[in-house]
Amino acid sequence: MTRLTRGALGLALLAMSSAPATAASSHHIDYLYINPSGGSACGGHAALRFGDQVFHFEHRDPGIIVLARDRFERFRHLYGDLENRTIWISRIPVSDETYDLLLARFSRHHIAQRQRLEALGAIRGDRALLEALTRPGAVTVDGLGLFVTAGEGDAAVERPAAPALAALRAGIDERYGSDFVARLSDDLQGRLAALAPEAGRAGRGAGGEDRLLPPSYTFSERFRDTSQALAALDVLRGPRPLRPDAVLSAMPIPLRDGEGPAVAKLADALEESLVRLLETPRPDWGLTMLLGMARLTALRETVETGHWTVLDAFPADATVLPPSRVARRRARMTAIREENRAAFEEARDALLEATDGPFPESRYARLEAAANRWGEVARALDEGRPLRVHVGVLLPSRADVLPPARIPAYDPARLGRARAAAARDEAEAVASLERDYAYNVVVRNCVSEIFREVDRALAQAARSDDPDRVRAESVRRLGGHVEVAGSLVFIPKVSSLIVDDTYAVGERERVPSYRDRRVAAMRREENPLWVFLRESNVVTSTLYRPQPRDSIFLFFTDDVVPARPLFGAMNLVTGLAASAAGLAMLPVDGGEMLWGGLRGALFSLPELVFQNIRKGTFDLPEPR
Repeated sequence: MTRLTRGALGLALLAMSSAPATAASSHHIDYLYINPSGGSACGGHAALRFGDQVFHFEHRDPGIIVLARDRFERFRHLYGDLENRTIWISRIPVSDETYDLLLARFSRHHIAQRQRLEALGAIRGDRALLEALTRPGAVTVDGLGLFVTAGEGDAAVERPAAPALAALRAGIDERYGSDFVARLSDDLQGRLAALAPEAGRAGRGAGGEDRLLPPSYTFSERFRDTSQALAALDVLRGPRPLRPDAVLSAMPIPLRDGEGPAVAKLADALEESLVRLLETPRPDWGLTMLLGMARLTALRETVETGHWTVLDAFPADATVLPPSRVARRRARMTAIREENRAAFEEARDALLEATDGPFPESRYARLEAAANRWGEVARALDEGRPLRVHVGVLLPSRADVLPPARIPAYDPARLGRARAAAARDEAEAVASLERDYAYNVVVRNCVSEIFREVDRALAQAARSDDPDRVRAESVRRLGGHVEVAGSLVFIPKVSSLIVDDTYAVGERERVPSYRDRRVAAMRREENPLWVFLRESNVVTSTLYRPQPRDSIFLFFTDDVVPARPLFGAMNLVTGLAASAAGLAMLPVDGGEMLWGGLRGALFSLPELVFQNIRKGTFDLPEPR
């Protein structure tokens, strides 16, 4: 019996079912197939969409497959825009019950796996702290590096006091009493000394893939929260000014007429929120207090100087690009600078619209990040400096060493035993993850795990692990059953065809890649032949600028088929030529051109037999 026949039989059984999946249902699930690209996605990718949520499996260290969850728009931006890949959607109507059943299954897997990964991170945090406690000057506190160093313990700062923090301290004294800060500091120091290094060990995640772990509060987490709170109070008692290098100094951004009073209101709102923060029962308020005091100082300086003062938000481990790379992409960098400038202006307008009420922290963080990205690119272009880049959230949190007087004298033997236990726990947690989530390109990859999770949900509905009952349940609810074992379903492209042929797919949709969309728009407005000639190569294209992560190539081949072998041959020659030139450039660029040329030649080989993998990537802002 062919797959098409089985699909028709499935539809018949579905129609005859007493509880048909599609009857009077407004729900559907989408199977997403994303075509191949260079790098780690040579075989394509697959995902399952529930409304605005997309679940997809990713290969991560240490050799495991992890279920990720994203908003659809972010997923589409990542794969469709940045990676320039086309997404095919197969829409499968389902009953409300089936929708909830599958969504619950994938959500539980995601939560349980995330808990185990977080538990591993907590164990590693314990081990790292226990090792740092044995070395002088090795224990650091995030956020403390925003302020000047005060020496050990409560020693006075030998620098001018920060007026903004002096006023904050006065407000705290007025609300809680003049001895409140000292009493709270003593209490925190006592809590820090009383911590048990072996207490609160994170769960190791044994006992099955989807076992939810009980909450834990590990030694390193307790130490971090308590020491951050203590450090915040030490800064407040100074009160210490900001470190000069903690402030973004790329360019002065003047306040516009009438903005000074609005910024002063924002500072007042932030000061009030920091006073009330000391009432919170949460133990992790220290970093919030440190960052809030730094931002309060920056806002007060903004009012005083008439220019925006913002904190340097780039992390210490940000990627640093040499000036030579910036110079080679000067046109693109100039365009990015303008985009970042526009983002800052938009963020400034949004922030100043929210001066009435509580301090708008999220809007201020958006302005802070936009100013950092704008200033960083401007400094690289105007001053020829290296360029820092960071794809994640920008949050000022630079660390500094915790003063020795604030570190309790824990028993060395006790620390040693706790460190050995943490090392054993880490090894067990890693082994457990590798056992339950081991990645395999054929039998356990981004495709196979989707259908295994679907089968597990259906087994739960059928109250049986019997394959025949699971298969029948799949036919009843989805119109058919996708077999994983012994099939080629692990190949993303094949899986898309099998889904279309097996499940009761009601609608199909193609979401074009970024370049496809833009070229199609150009063809509607210009001569199609001229658009093809101009946009077919990386030299004259108005859309594409070579990205650091791309291989070296000459012609795009994703939108041409008959000429693909010819273009592929020219790409192969281009890659080989770049590799040869890269040998000469090796001492200068560290192998960047050599590696790009070799990858370019490699990805050109499939084009010789009419196959396309490389698409070229784009650097585009994420839609808000």
